[in-house]
Amino acid sequence: MAIKYTESTGEDSKPNAILAIDNGDLQALKEVMETYNFIDQQALLRYALVSLLSSEDNTLYIREDGNIVAMKIADLLVKKADKT
Repeated sequence: MAIKYTESTGEDSKPNAILAIDNGDLQALKEVMETYNFIDQQALLRYALVSLLSSEDNTLYIREDGNIVAMKIADLLVKKADKT
C-alpha cells in the first residue's frame, strides 16, 4: 500500500491522523510540490481539500493543452450506496 491512514485521539482528547505515503504516491507528492512551488506539504493538502470541497458535482476541471478537461473521481475510489 502506498498511502496508509491511521487515526487516534491525542492527549488533549482531540482526533489526530497520520498519513504515511511511499512509493509512487510519494514521488507524485514530491513532483507536485516542485512543479507548483507549494511552501510545504500542508499547503498542498489544504489546496487539494479546498478544491474537492468546492466542487458541486464531484468533478474538477483542469486546463490541458489549451482544452478544459473534466476530471471525475474514479468509481472504484468511491463507496457504493447500500441497496437495502
